[in-house]
Amino acid sequence: MVGNFFLSLHRFFNNNRLVFFTAVVAAFVVAGYLASRLQFEEDISRMIPTDEKTNRASFILRNSRFSDRLVINISQADTSKDANPDRLTVYAETLVQQLDSIYKPTYISEITATVPEDLMLRVNNIFYNNLPLFLEEKDYLKIDSLIAPHKIDEAMEKNYNTLISPAGSFLKKHFPRPAWLDLHCAEPSAVTAIQS
Repeated sequence: MVGNFFLSLHRFFNNNRLVFFTAVVAAFVVAGYLASRLQFEEDISRMIPTDEKTNRASFILRNSRFSDRLVINISQADTSKDANPDRLTVYAETLVQQLDSIYKPTYISEITATVPEDLMLRVNNIFYNNLPLFLEEKDYLKIDSLIAPHKIDEAMEKNYNTLISPAGSFLKKHFPRPAWLDLHCAEPSAVTAIQS
């Protein structure tokens, strides 16, 4: 049936070439007119359905400088292998140098390749000083499994290998403090607050 429709359409246009060319020109004119009416919007949040929550989130995104930034997360392609921090660091430095030399200042105004050390320390301190606020019941079960002797040995070996790498001098200040270690050094009142 559909084949017959297209076959008869072909025969009709084959016998009436003037109608065919008029239809093609009309289709291009209509398509051109509709294309000229398109308006491009750079605000991606307009694609999200609007309600009270999304309106607030959209307002924050529109009025923050973060929306003008591009974040690139560099990771190892093969996640089954152990990460090689030195290789990733070299790759990140090379990428920054290339972006800086090719696209700055025409397309890129600023490249922030590393987080300032004092900011990272402050964020880590806030997190560790308020750790119980971030934990849920399942987190305590995970901590329980992580403090098994063989797991501690694995973590210490991994930390040691990271510390002896070239990135170790920077990373040593950012190594996570195990929460159970802080509990041994904390005051009894702090331990009671964490347990409740």
